[in-house]
Amino acid sequence: MMAPSYKLDRRICQVIVREGLGLGARYFVADIEAPSETMNTPAYDAFSAMGFRKLYRRSLFGPR
Repeated sequence: MMAPSYKLDRRICQVIVREGLGLGARYFVADIEAPSETMNTPAYDAFSAMGFRKLYRRSLFGPR
């Protein structure tokens, strides 16, 4: 899901992680909707602050 702002998106993800941990989840995977070649947008900072680490950058493909 994607919220209309980084701040709200971050808050939603924080709640998902907190609730998931409370329910026994051990792993989470996050995907940034609009990846950056340099991996330096606010989304990367937000996920890093929540304890996520960058594994790799991927490109998504769809119809033209």
